[in-house]
Amino acid sequence: MVITINTQLSLTFVLTILWANIADAQVQLINKDASALDVSISTVYADNLNPTLVKDQNAIGVIFAPKGQLLAEGHASQFLVDYSASFERYKLRKDDVMLKSSEDFNDYRVKLLSRVFLAKAWHFDTQVQYLNQQQKFGTGISQLRINVLQSDQLKQLSGAVSLVYGSDTSSRFISLKIHGNEDSYQENNDYSDLFNTSNRGAELNVVYRQSAATSFLLRMSGQHEDYESDLREDSDVYRAMLGLGWRPSGKSILEVLVGRFWRESDSSSNDGLSWSINYSLEPTENWKVALNSARYSDVSQSEFTTDSVIQDVHFNAQYNYSDQWRFGLAMHFENTEFNFASNTTELDEKSASAYVSLILKENRQIKLSAGKIDKFSSDNLIDYSQLEARLTWQLEF
Repeated sequence: MVITINTQLSLTFVLTILWANIADAQVQLINKDASALDVSISTVYADNLNPTLVKDQNAIGVIFAPKGQLLAEGHASQFLVDYSASFERYKLRKDDVMLKSSEDFNDYRVKLLSRVFLAKAWHFDTQVQYLNQQQKFGTGISQLRINVLQSDQLKQLSGAVSLVYGSDTSSRFISLKIHGNEDSYQENNDYSDLFNTSNRGAELNVVYRQSAATSFLLRMSGQHEDYESDLREDSDVYRAMLGLGWRPSGKSILEVLVGRFWRESDSSSNDGLSWSINYSLEPTENWKVALNSARYSDVSQSEFTTDSVIQDVHFNAQYNYSDQWRFGLAMHFENTEFNFASNTTELDEKSASAYVSLILKENRQIKLSAGKIDKFSSDNLIDYSQLEARLTWQLEF
């Protein structure tokens, strides 16, 4: 699989083990053994489908989610097509004259990656991605709102070019990336067009392995965020971090980057501590454990401020009881500060989930998962919980 980072928070309880180190997360990996088509079909119970409303909405749903990768190789070149989609339909268990009896949430994404090997240690990547995402209630740009009756739909076109030097990017490399994206929201709500943005930026990453156990890390980035609406302030954000990577054995990895971020707009500025910490451990061949934490400044999900500071912690564990049975646990804690002109509002999110998976054959499995999310804001506007349970059939072709 190709490792990606998804910044959209949603109530998904299929555990992902964050086992890649910082170097792998910054250089696009191509897995020649990835499946061309992987299909998941789920039945879902959600106890609170639209948490922005005062009363809970119990619902039962069905999810169809295909994904896959297609790879073509030529002389000193590779071309990858990476795609995924999710089609979800929920039916309310009790009819309400004020609400629709069913809700659909449909997403799809297509990414094209071209890699050209310029020399033994040099390669050049060009990638383009299109994302169409129907955001669930209480996520994305509706996470600070109440009484939202129409879900928000994001259309994002992004692209990047990267120049990478390093014959072994797991130990030593230098990469320079120039990237950009255009985010536009369908005008489903009166606030939707306030979040249309055009972002441009660059990022430099350096990993130098000093010995078999230690590496030196450097990450620097800058981005200009341009809002389409004249009611929003544009801003520039910069981030610089230095760190160390430590591999005391083949069973554990610790990588720590620490630095600062700076955000500048016409009327305000903000700076603060920034970090990225990743720890992974395989105490036995059956256990995998990962702990990740980060602090950074991100595009604000409130139209009243350009600045939001996020700090989060992820914990994942997986236990392979046998060749057929697997168990997993995930926990996530996140705090977001929205810095307004007169005050600061904080949004806290806590989630936990677990699953048990039965592998029937090499390419088939059944997974039962359940989880809970709690959200609370310091101004008491947001205060709710969501429970969800899924039974998933997964088939790989």
